Amino acid sequence: MRQITLEVPDELYEACLQIAKRTGRPVEMCIIETLARHNPFPFPELTEEEIQQALDALRPFVGVFESGNAHSADNEAIEEDLIRAI
Repeated sequence: MRQITLEVPDELYEACLQIAKRTGRPVEMCIIETLARHNPFPFPELTEEEIQQALDALRPFVGVFESGNAHSADNEAIEEDLIRAI
């Protein structure tokens, strides 16, 4: 990973700052996610073996988190949360 210093317009910084406050994440992470969404270079396609390795690595963590909300996997509720965060 490389560290760089960027100058961004005040409007972009303020928008990312608001998202960071609402989501409880660092503003830097919000800016990185914004840049990643507009990446002109697509990520390389994974091979079937790489996909399987990634799934195998994640499998032990499936179901580990207890949100306390029986509807936390409700896609419509997730979409509403995402819309509010934007």
